[in-house]
Amino acid sequence: MGKIAIISCDHGFGHIKRCYLYSLELVKRGHFVELFGPQDGLSKFSDLYGGQAKLNLHFLNTSSRPDNSMSQWLNWLTSMPDLKSFDYVVSDNLPELLTLRNDTILSGSFFWHTDIPNIDRDYKHFCEDLIFKYRPKHIAAEFFVSDELKASSEFLPIGLIGNVSTPPKNSLKYGALLISGGKNNIINQHLRQWVSALSKKSSPKTFTKIYADEALLPKKCPPWITRAVFDEDMYSSLSLALIRPGVGTVTDCLRHGVFILSISEPDNHEMKRNLRVLKDYHLGDEAGFADDVSDVFERIDRSYCDFLTKRTPPKFNGAQGFADYFEGK
Repeated sequence: MGKIAIISCDHGFGHIKRCYLYSLELVKRGHFVELFGPQDGLSKFSDLYGGQAKLNLHFLNTSSRPDNSMSQWLNWLTSMPDLKSFDYVVSDNLPELLTLRNDTILSGSFFWHTDIPNIDRDYKHFCEDLIFKYRPKHIAAEFFVSDELKASSEFLPIGLIGNVSTPPKNSLKYGALLISGGKNNIINQHLRQWVSALSKKSSPKTFTKIYADEALLPKKCPPWITRAVFDEDMYSSLSLALIRPGVGTVTDCLRHGVFILSISEPDNHEMKRNLRVLKDYHLGDEAGFADDVSDVFERIDRSYCDFLTKRTPPKFNGAQGFADYFEGK
């Protein structure tokens, strides 16, 4: 069996969760895995999913931020150990690792340098040159991946991580609402206002309960608005999620039959692509910054009916599909 290094981007928990589940599946099949990622994420998912004797965790911050300079994007490479002893090296969303191992396998449904419009120009060209030169293998969930990514690398499709867990609620009123903007400050400014407006109502009305990111909660909340914990019980209780449509949170919602109302920052190509896919397959709709929160929930009844009758769910079992590519190697 192989010795595999997996390096996770540290921008949000979705990346490290996906890499952790890939690692567990590989270990289950007999591989030895060294997983590099941010301490808070590794600790979170180690506690949630447990550890394994053949899985070693290494704390690493890639400091992946859209406004990074070229040197800031690449600085994390100086913290990497010698990778020569590994049979395979996997990099999540970060093609610069090709400079240390030109046979690095990439993962993730997008590239920073193609999806962020104002990304550092030198970093953009640097990544484009690396991918053109080495044309790496790229394992990613086909449901959300861009045509540009497919064309630029040797694309190996898999499903989304996890398994279908909960069927959709027959009506929005039979489930709870999740409101989450992740770590995006622009979106959180608007969502904070919406949560505040909802907290002043006498009841949750359309929903059984409202969950929100801790950073969005006002100082005084009614008992039916509470901190989102992002566990299986919470997701199973939802009928609607008002979220920034990153693949990680979207995947958990789709697994649990949750309709997705997307809100995202302007000019983010990944978010626009994910929203378009959700709308095309009747799995979600869009909310805008200018919308009134009450109007948003009233106008999505038709979209939710289409969700119940016309939706085309994605394929799952992504961790198994990921590990299949290493079988017999």
